Amino acid sequence: MYCRSLGIPMLAWIDDMLSMTEQLYKDCEDDKQFQSAMRSMVVVSIILFKAGYFLGLSKCFLIPEKVMTYLGIECDSLRTRFTVPEERISKYLPLLQTLGERKSVTYSELEQIVGKLVSLECAVPAGMWYTREQYSALRGAGISPEAKKAVKNHTSILVSQQMKEEWGMWIHFLTENRGAAWRTMEAVYIKAEISSDASGRSFAGVVSMPGILEKIVAGEFYGPMLAQDIQVKEGEALRQTLQMMVKEFPLQIRGKTLLCKVDNQSLKAIIEKKGSTRMLALNDIGKQIFWMQQLGDFHCNLNM
Repeated sequence: MYCRSLGIPMLAWIDDMLSMTEQLYKDCEDDKQFQSAMRSMVVVSIILFKAGYFLGLSKCFLIPEKVMTYLGIECDSLRTRFTVPEERISKYLPLLQTLGERKSVTYSELEQIVGKLVSLECAVPAGMWYTREQYSALRGAGISPEAKKAVKNHTSILVSQQMKEEWGMWIHFLTENRGAAWRTMEAVYIKAEISSDASGRSFAGVVSMPGILEKIVAGEFYGPMLAQDIQVKEGEALRQTLQMMVKEFPLQIRGKTLLCKVDNQSLKAIIEKKGSTRMLALNDIGKQIFWMQQLGDFHCNLNM
């Protein structure tokens, strides 16, 4: 925090730290940014030394670089994106392909692969949505995550079609490796009030924006949706409302953050955490909302 108060952007995870060009020089030409990054390195090194830290010089990168791997994720300042390093891709792809051909896996194997995939979330924005079936399988295995390694190694889990589909999506993500854009310091909000709600048989959504008439979308549930939990139905109401926004106001919402009102805390938590192992039906709706945001280039901010 002290380094940040000096205007030096700083990331820290236990004893792994990443420092960058001072905020004051972030929009300057390359030479000034390089000199600023060098000053940041010297200042941070002195502060850490005086605070009692000893630097492992063999593991340090003291000369500023535009692309650097930090905590297993490639930080690319040229493209302002996080990506998965090639060595991790070459390691995980064969493993995923092999698992997809098997009929069963051990608890240990599934626990290890899902842990590896979750660690890539920073560079694979959709990733968490495609781990929930695996987490659900672990949860239904009948043993505790704290169980002994021998127990985990001898506990077999059948590979479902849903798990294979998740691994297939991860193979696609890692093969393309598009990465994730760095977030800007300030979000640009559109003054749109989106409210949606649902009952047992019907749903409605209302959108209010300056300069346009109030828009309403409503309908009735039918088929399998009628038997779903109310939280799933409220998720569908939100999806339908956002779909109407994408169709009728694609230019107005591009690059913006939409403020969406929901009255269900569980729905809000599941959307923000990118899925749940307890409500798999809501995951499908959440995935559609996620990809809607990706394709429409907008972001939803849910509040109660």
